[in-house]
Amino acid sequence: MLKVGVTGGIGSGKTTVCKVFEVLNIPVYYSDQKAKELMVSNTALKEQLITTFGNNTFDTNGILNSAYLSSIVFNDEQKLKKLNSLVHPFVLEDFSSWCIENSKEKYVILESAIIFESGIESMLDHVVIVDAPLEIRFKRITDRDNVSLEEVEHRMSTQLTAEIKNNLSKMIIFNDGKKSLIDQILSLHKVFSDQ
Repeated sequence: MLKVGVTGGIGSGKTTVCKVFEVLNIPVYYSDQKAKELMVSNTALKEQLITTFGNNTFDTNGILNSAYLSSIVFNDEQKLKKLNSLVHPFVLEDFSSWCIENSKEKYVILESAIIFESGIESMLDHVVIVDAPLEIRFKRITDRDNVSLEEVEHRMSTQLTAEIKNNLSKMIIFNDGKKSLIDQILSLHKVFSDQ
């Protein structure tokens, strides 16, 4: 079974690309979503987060206080690294178990914004970059998340640039509205299915 990573900067369209792969019956592991689930469901991780970031990390019902945590980590690079270092091992362990459950598949996909930043690429067979022009990414994020351009720029500054990511992989999907997204995905699907 091949393990394929799908990554790209915020607003590039990673999730859209992965949803198309799901239509093709390819299992997709959404690492950001899983990380949030594990932060609430895994007692050991939850305790580490409270110890590191304080009791306000979760509300009185035990629900993750994403706004509080984001306000801390997106304003302090060291705290963001600390958060990732706490959550990352739990996500990798969960992904490994998920891969075992899906071991009969020809290939599976791991969707993550920080594949290269976290070193996950070493456990993957291929990494696909989803890229889009900055102006399109800005519009998608401001429309989707209802945040300011300054907030979008700040979030982008915590990730590797598209140029750096594009140099790290030969497999790039251009989500610019000009090239057919479906055709690009189908082409990669054939490559992965034939291996």
